[in-house]
Amino acid sequence: MREDANERLRVWHSLSAVLTASRNIVEKTATLTIGRLAVSGKAERCREALWRRSPLLAPPQVRAAVVAHVFYPELVPELLRCHRWFPPGSPLHLTTTVERRGSVAAAASGYPNLHIHVLPNRGRDIAPFLHVLSSGWLDDVDAVLKLHTKRSIHLMDGDIRRRLLYLALAGGPARLHRILTLFEVASTGVIGWGPSYRRGQYFWQRNRTRGGRAHCADGRAARYAARLFRGLHVLGPPGSLAAPASTGLGLRDLRNRSGTDGRRLASRC
Repeated sequence: MREDANERLRVWHSLSAVLTASRNIVEKTATLTIGRLAVSGKAERCREALWRRSPLLAPPQVRAAVVAHVFYPELVPELLRCHRWFPPGSPLHLTTTVERRGSVAAAASGYPNLHIHVLPNRGRDIAPFLHVLSSGWLDDVDAVLKLHTKRSIHLMDGDIRRRLLYLALAGGPARLHRILTLFEVASTGVIGWGPSYRRGQYFWQRNRTRGGRAHCADGRAARYAARLFRGLHVLGPPGSLAAPASTGLGLRDLRNRSGTDGRRLASRC
């Protein structure tokens, strides 16, 4: 009886792996075709023309901020384009390393409400984000957009994927207005781009063992099935985004620069 159950379990895992691989192929194909068109210069110019003709929207009754980690200073203009649609006075926090501070400051020179934080790349962008989150800078905001200059240069669709994520979360005044209005309701949680939402053990990859040891604030072991937004580009209230800090993870738990475990563990709770 137990052998039959184990065999069914193996078949299920094999089928799940095939379905996941198929989904990845479909998504990559869509990114390289439809996605490439959506973020093209011609599409951007069309959106700009439509925005100029659209009526001005009243700012939502939400205090918002943007926090972005900059590993590639040449991508700072993309972050500024995302921030420009936020309500007037919304702060922009850019975290970067000491080596890149000068380049980041030059790329954002003269930009209003800008704060640059010099921090190490630990867990890629996770340790810098948690630092800003726990420093008090975001205590008076209702919603924060978390971004980073993700390029994924090992993937043929890495740049396109990043630009699609930016477009989905802050790609225009009407889109961002609809999202921020949701945070007028206190119960709104974390919002991300639907196609980037992941669930299941497959996406833990090499971090399954470490992730399984993560505990939530109340001491309960975190459930093993991962649920996360790929790349952790999200909009949410600081209280919800602060949950990863309750795991008790420190800088030593986050790898320097190239480790992926920081993002996955921070997504865990």
